[in-house]
Amino acid sequence: MELFLFENIVHLSILVLLVTLALYLKLLDNTYIVLMYLSCLTPFVFNGVLISPEYMPDQFNYLDSLMQFREGIVEQDTSSTVYYSSLFLSMVPVPFVSNVIAIGFINKLMFFLLVIFLVRKFQIPNAVGFFLILYPDMVMYTSLALRDTLIFINMVLGFCFIYKRMYLLGILVLSFLLLIKFQNFLIMLFLVIGYSVFLKQGDRVKLSSLFSFWVISVILFMLFASFVLDDINFYRRAMYFEDGGDPSGYRDLGGVVDIFHEGTSSAVRFMFSPYIWNATNAFQLVQATSNILIFLYLIVFTRKAYKYDKFLVLFWVSFIVFAFTLYGLVVSNDGTLSRYRFPFIALYVIAVGLGVRDSERNKQSSII
Repeated sequence: MELFLFENIVHLSILVLLVTLALYLKLLDNTYIVLMYLSCLTPFVFNGVLISPEYMPDQFNYLDSLMQFREGIVEQDTSSTVYYSSLFLSMVPVPFVSNVIAIGFINKLMFFLLVIFLVRKFQIPNAVGFFLILYPDMVMYTSLALRDTLIFINMVLGFCFIYKRMYLLGILVLSFLLLIKFQNFLIMLFLVIGYSVFLKQGDRVKLSSLFSFWVISVILFMLFASFVLDDINFYRRAMYFEDGGDPSGYRDLGGVVDIFHEGTSSAVRFMFSPYIWNATNAFQLVQATSNILIFLYLIVFTRKAYKYDKFLVLFWVSFIVFAFTLYGLVVSNDGTLSRYRFPFIALYVIAVGLGVRDSERNKQSSII
């Protein structure tokens, strides 16, 4: 117990030192500093106080794999996603890794560095930066011993580099997703292609092109749905039983109409799961309430952004609906939905925030 406390106090000290250094070098505003100081404690809170580590047993897979890497054992009997995620996490210069809380501190350290980088390099608006630090799912999953922080960082950095027209670097960063979350790479590739094609056109052309793109996509999907239906059902079935679902509650998708009907409800479920009326414990009740509040925030945020750049918002809303529908079709577990959801919501806020900021700057420049 004493060794456990000593090791994690050292990890806590590393986070505090990083935030103090950011304060000393004036890398961040004081509000960021205060929020980060408070966030330093969350790896303790979410693995022992609010949640038992056994509530998310996947954490121990990453712990075992990471410890083996630290011991020089390269050949491991684990999934490729756990293997490569643990390999990367093992390279983060944190001295002790003997418990899941230690990996939580590693993830929190990487998250802090990401926020500092986004503020200094990309000048994200303060409202966006504060959202990232305060977003409940972000607070939780960057405090746990899971790969989701790595996935989020790669998605955000990949997009931000492409946004700044550093295409090669952006694709290189996103390619790491091939090793740790293949489906997110495909979704991000779809985003990059659409972003590169549509956002270089005039406003009227943009809107007509986006509308045409979605119409053509729907038609093509209807034509080829029968060819991908088996694959969708395969992953849907695998995810359902992997998450411990009741066999009597599972149903394969029957066809195109079924996919569209299920897809609509799945996108809603992906946003709000767990539903507040299905909450079975205090933690799920907090999650459900948080989802509603975040949705209300997104409505206000989106309405304000729409006044500055209609097409930008329509493009990103289309993307988020696409991602939510796709994942909602194959994932049914509430906890898994929450883990898969937060990177997309955070990316949406970052991307729209950056786009609106630049739209404002361009309008001011044209007036001047």
